[in-house]
Amino acid sequence: MILGVLWLHRQGPYRQVLSEDHLHDLGKLPFGMSIFWAYIWYCQYMLIWYVNNPEETPYYLRRLEGVVEPLMYLNVFLNWVVPFFALMMRSSKRSAKVLINVSIAVLVGRWLDLYLMILPADSTFLSIVTALAMTVGAIGMYVLGFGFGFAQAAAVPVHDPYLVESLPGSIPKKG
Repeated sequence: MILGVLWLHRQGPYRQVLSEDHLHDLGKLPFGMSIFWAYIWYCQYMLIWYVNNPEETPYYLRRLEGVVEPLMYLNVFLNWVVPFFALMMRSSKRSAKVLINVSIAVLVGRWLDLYLMILPADSTFLSIVTALAMTVGAIGMYVLGFGFGFAQAAAVPVHDPYLVESLPGSIPKKG
């Protein structure tokens, strides 16, 4: 969503609508979701480790050794470390460049997280290429669908009663 909004800002439809306050609000989303993701991921890991259920522990044992081990650490780095520390400061949440970089890192991290959850730990290079090809296909279908739907409607909701309040410069700054 952040990449789409910033692309529309750069292309023109949102040039007069998007403000730093909007960017700040958009920056709060990946910051909060990275904390939530880390909490859920840690709880799942701790529960499986603590219970020591023979049906569940091989999931982590296979992924914490061999070729897949660096991917597990990269998963945590992309899904928690990057968005958490990059978006901790207010100024970084208001920077389009930082938001673009963090959004790309989170998208790659989400793909990696789903890949590690779904595919077996001993997956081959061919399965990685297949998963990437399917992802590129899904992204292409999404972009085509979005482009078709976006062409049918107004870029800015002109009949929104709160539109004037959200425009840059319409709300006075507090103290």
